[in-house]
Formats: sequence, C-alpha cells, structure tokens
Amino acid sequence: MAPRSAYHHGDLPNALREAAWAHLRTGGLKGFSLRAVARAVSVDVAAVYRHYRDRAALLQAVVDEARRAVDRRIDALPPTEGEDALRALVHELVRLAHEEPGGHELLVWSTGGAWPAPWLRPKVTELRRIGRCELPEDRATRVLAVATAGLAAHPEVTPATVDDILDAVLGGLYWARFPAR
Repeated sequence: MAPRSAYHHGDLPNALREAAWAHLRTGGLKGFSLRAVARAVSVDVAAVYRHYRDRAALLQAVVDEARRAVDRRIDALPPTEGEDALRALVHELVRLAHEEPGGHELLVWSTGGAWPAPWLRPKVTELRRIGRCELPEDRATRVLAVATAGLAAHPEVTPATVDDILDAVLGGLYWARFPAR
C-alpha cells in the first residue's frame, strides 16, 4: 500500500491557538468559531476537534497563553514597592488592554469579569502590610479590579487620568478606616 499523501500541518494545536488569537485580536469573541479558525489554518474543522473538544477548550488554551504573556510583561516591570508598584501594575494592565483589546475581552470573559484581580491581589496584600490599605483584602482587590477594568475599557484614557483615578481609589482605600461624620 502506498503511503498517504495527506496534508500534515506540523504543530496543529499551536497553529490553532495562534489563529484563534489572531481572530480574537481583530474580531473579539463575537463571531469566533472553530470553523473560522480551521479555515485560517487550512484544515477541516474535524481536525480542530481532534485537539480541542469544543470552542471553550480552544478559548481556554488561548486564555492560558494570554495570561502567561501578561505575567511576562508584569515580571518585566521595574522593581518597586507599595503604591508605586500598584501604580506601575495598573498602568501596565491598562496599556495592555488598549494595545490588545481582543485579548482584554478574552481575559474579562475568562474570569467572569474579575479580570485584573489575580494580578492585583498581591499588591493589595503589600499595601495592607505597610498600612496603606484599611479595607479587607478581598474588598480592596474588587475595588481596584473594577477601577482597572473601567480604565482598560476606554481606549481614550490617558496615563494622567489613570493616575487621577488611582489617587482617588488609593485615598479611599486608606481613608476607609476613618468613619464618616
């Protein structure tokens, strides 16, 4: 029997993730389909199902890659402490969301809207340790996550606006220990 001359892609799972990421960058989650991804890498949709059981599985693989990319960018930030570290982190998360709106949408989708919380929580812990945050950790992380996500959702936001919002939020986190009169 002669060998089959069937098409062999090579690293199809990686090619599918890259094609999915490219689609998400340009079109976001709306209209995302396994059929479109398969078409982008010139394979039948059945080939996609041999590597990913469904749309959610492929999206999760892309989410995992996106999280690693965010981690690399955050790890590359200059070492700082306290509020400076939090400011640098929020600026980087907002910049990343503006540069990669499809990736931002995917991270928001994958966390049920709690997108920046995993990256913010360690900074909140540090702020509490040095006495700059009086709110409970979960509540402070939620407040910062909402502020960061709101800033990230608006591409026209400038770094100065990010600083103004952070001043207000950080002031609120610190002054929360004093009862209103």
